[in-house]
Amino acid sequence: MATNHHIDQRAGQHFARSQLGLVEWVAIGVPVLILLWLAVPRLPQGACFGDSGGLQLAAATWGITHPPGYVVYASILHMLTWILPFDPAYDVSLSCLASGLGVVAMCTLLQIRLGVNAWLASGVSLLFTAHPRVWSNFLAPEVYMLTLLFEVTAIYWLVRFTMTRQRGFLYAAGLCLGMALASRPPVLLLLPFVAVAIALYFRRHRSSAEWSRRTVVAALGMMIAPILYAGLYIVVRDRPDTPFNYIEQYNAEMHVIPSSDGGFQARSERMFWLISAAQFRGQMGNTWSGLVRKVRWLGDELWRWLGSFRPGHGGVLLTVWVLIMLSGIRWVWSQNRLAMILLAGLACQSIVFVCLYRIYGDAADTLPLLFSCTVFGGACLSTMLRLFTKRTRRITSVIALVMAVVFTLWHVPTRSETGRAADATTFLRKFDMPTLAPDTVICSTWGTSTPLWYAKHLLNKRQDITIINASPTAWVQMTKTLRHRPIVVVESTGVWHDANW
Repeated sequence: MATNHHIDQRAGQHFARSQLGLVEWVAIGVPVLILLWLAVPRLPQGACFGDSGGLQLAAATWGITHPPGYVVYASILHMLTWILPFDPAYDVSLSCLASGLGVVAMCTLLQIRLGVNAWLASGVSLLFTAHPRVWSNFLAPEVYMLTLLFEVTAIYWLVRFTMTRQRGFLYAAGLCLGMALASRPPVLLLLPFVAVAIALYFRRHRSSAEWSRRTVVAALGMMIAPILYAGLYIVVRDRPDTPFNYIEQYNAEMHVIPSSDGGFQARSERMFWLISAAQFRGQMGNTWSGLVRKVRWLGDELWRWLGSFRPGHGGVLLTVWVLIMLSGIRWVWSQNRLAMILLAGLACQSIVFVCLYRIYGDAADTLPLLFSCTVFGGACLSTMLRLFTKRTRRITSVIALVMAVVFTLWHVPTRSETGRAADATTFLRKFDMPTLAPDTVICSTWGTSTPLWYAKHLLNKRQDITIINASPTAWVQMTKTLRHRPIVVVESTGVWHDANW
C-alpha cells in the first residue's frame, strides 16, 4: 500500500500541476507550428471527392452524410464555417487539420505529464505524423482524426480528474467521450476501460459515496447529451427538402428503410438505421483466417510507419513493437496506472474493431492504436534515458527533437499528397455546371456525387439540377420518369457525357 501511495503521489506531481512552464509550452508548440506550416499548402482548396466531400457538404448545409451520420461533427464544423472567412469546404479542411494538430499537442502533453522530457516528447509527437495513415488524415477532411482528438482529450481530462478531484475535468471528459461516441460507434469498445479506471479511482478514494454517485451520474449525463442531440438532429433534418440527405439518396436506390413521410415511427427507424451504421453491419464479424490476415495487416501498418511497406513480414516487426510497448507500458504504469489503463484501452479498441471489421483501408481506423504506440514509445525512450545523468538526458532529448524536425522537413515532400488527390476543384471547373441546360439530370456515383452536390447547392446555386447518386446499373431504372429532361452521365472524374438510353 505504501508503494502504491508513493506511485500515486509521484504521478500527481506531473498531472496535478495547474500550469506548465515555458519550456513545456514551447515543446508543445514546436511540432504544431512546423506541421501547420507544412500541411496548409497541401490541403485541398475546395470541395473533395467521396467521404471527405460528404463531410464538407454536411457541415456546409447542416445536412446528413453517410452512416453513422457524424451529425455532432457536422454541427461543430458548420459553426466553424460561420467564423472562418473562407469557402465552407476549405473551412472544413482547415478545421480537420486543426484537429490533427490538436492530437499532436495532446500527444506531447500526455507524455510530459507522464514524466517524459518535454523536448523528447515533442520529437516523438512529430514522428507520429510520419505514418502515412496519420499524414493522410491531416490533409484530407475526415472523421477519424476528429474522433481521436475527442478520445485523447477525454483521457487527459479523466487523468486530470483523478489527480485533482476537480469534477469539471470529469464532466469535460464525459462530454468529449459522448461527442466521439455519437459519431463513431467503435468508441463503445473504449468505455469498459473508462469504467474500470473510474471504478478503481473511487475504490481507492473512499470519500463520500453520495458525492461519487452524483459526480458519476452528472458525467454520464454529459456523455449522453451529444448522443441525444445526434438522434434529435437526424429526426428533425431527415426531410426530402434537406439539401444533403444521404438517407433519402440511399433509399431512392435500395428501398431498405421506410419513407420519411411514414410518421414518427418511420423517422425513428431511419434515425436508428443511420446512427447504428446498419448499412455496414454486414461487414462486421470475421473468420479465423480473416482474423489472421487482419493481424498481419496490422503488422504491415507498423512497417508503413518506418516508410518500408513489406507485406508478409509484419509479424517480425509486431514482435519488436510488442517489446517496445511493454517497456513503455511499464513506465506509464509506474507513473500513473489509470493513464496506462486508458491508453491500453485506446489501443485495444482499435485492434478489436479492426479485427472484427472486414474492410481494409481508412475505414479500418488504426489511429487510436498508433497514438497509444507513440505515447508508449516516448515512455520507452524515457526509460532508456534514465541510464544517463540528468544533463545527458536533457542534451539527448534536444538532439532527438532536432533530428525529428530535420527528418520531418526532409520526409514531408516524399509523402503522399492525399489532400490534393481528394481535391475536386479541377473536376468541377472542367465539368462546368453553370453551362448545363436547365433541369438537367446528372447520374453519378458516390465518389463524384458529393462535389457535384456541393457545386449545385453552394457554388452555382443550380436548384433546377437533379443529381442521382446510385450504382451505374441502377441509372436506367431511376431515370425512367425523367427521360423528358437532359441527362448527363458521370462515369468518372474525367469521363462524362449525355446519356444514350
